[in-house]
Amino acid sequence: MVIGYLADAGQVASLSAFLADRRQHLSALVVDPICGDEGRAYVSEPLIRAWPDLFASADWVFPNQTEIELLTGERGELAIAAF
Repeated sequence: MVIGYLADAGQVASLSAFLADRRQHLSALVVDPICGDEGRAYVSEPLIRAWPDLFASADWVFPNQTEIELLTGERGELAIAAF
């Protein structure tokens, strides 16, 4: 299963509930936390804060540099280390 763009934090909660009951039936979960690029966010702060709830269930997470910075609140190498 692949999870990418979400419109709001409520969708994270819905997906988390879905995964709580069905994760064992998925061979892999890939999450691309689409939330920003080129140094800026293009989703709401509540959604950025909610994304990590899905990371715990994921086998792979593929954020870009801006997304790592948004998700960790750090910049550059510090963000990568924090992630």
